[in-house]
Amino acid sequence: MAVMYTHSVFLRFLLIFVLLDVTRGIVSSVKGRFRGKDFPEERRFNKRGATNGTKSRQYCKNETDICTEWEGQTRTTIALHCNTSKLISVGEVNTTVIWVKMHNESFTILTAGMRVITDDKRFLVSNNKVDPKEWILFIRHSKREDEGLYKCQVCSQSNFSNSIYVNLKLIEAWATILGDPERKAVKVGSPLRLSCELKDSIEAPKYIFWYHDDRVINYDLNDGATVREGRQGSELIFPRAQRNHTGNYSCVPSNAREASVEVKIQNKTSELKNDEKNGGKKTYSQDLVINMLELVSIFLVYR
Repeated sequence: MAVMYTHSVFLRFLLIFVLLDVTRGIVSSVKGRFRGKDFPEERRFNKRGATNGTKSRQYCKNETDICTEWEGQTRTTIALHCNTSKLISVGEVNTTVIWVKMHNESFTILTAGMRVITDDKRFLVSNNKVDPKEWILFIRHSKREDEGLYKCQVCSQSNFSNSIYVNLKLIEAWATILGDPERKAVKVGSPLRLSCELKDSIEAPKYIFWYHDDRVINYDLNDGATVREGRQGSELIFPRAQRNHTGNYSCVPSNAREASVEVKIQNKTSELKNDEKNGGKKTYSQDLVINMLELVSIFLVYR
């Protein structure tokens, strides 16, 4: 039994070695074709982020290769789809689907079948149980450096199929707190309202956390404070500002760069005037314009 087990393990390692060696030769033949340029065709994205029927010979080795583009957002999970029904010949069996990340002068083998080859634990591969010919490459916590060309190919005992190329484009969203971007001065007893809005976001965040200094306060609100959630924003409201509300406040979305503002709660009107002298005066008309812009932005976010 021990001999049979050792022989089985040896055959598995031999198969993987041969697969990787042959794949290296195939991918090397197309090395250098990708130059990081966008597709020349008009970008027409559907709700899933893929380009509808877009082709570009620049990224394809053969005339029958399929080339598409996929747009996503950083800090989210990206799913790249490969339908092998377009690649596998009728009656072909014992096939293995591989995913490869193409670079300018090199490549990285990511998966072979259900096995993840790369050491990057953010990559996963899945085979759709409803449609076994649908293979999906997942990239968790995506980063800007994940942009680029990905290749899906079917390998069999006899040959390598044509390929599906997916050019991944990633957008980085960012948060902004409306009003003065650096500090906000409020008189004790007055309402304190912090409105956070997401920019360049194409996907709603799973959460938006508010931090007071180093503490998350969404689920530990005091002094009658409330948090209003919108699809692309969040608002933190204190009905009556207190001295202990002074500090740094951060808006931290799940899929965008965070934003922060320093809040100072002051006892007297004279302190507000002194603070204006130290930090730069603002006229009544300037304050009015800022307040009007905040109200318009809040309406757009939460309507």
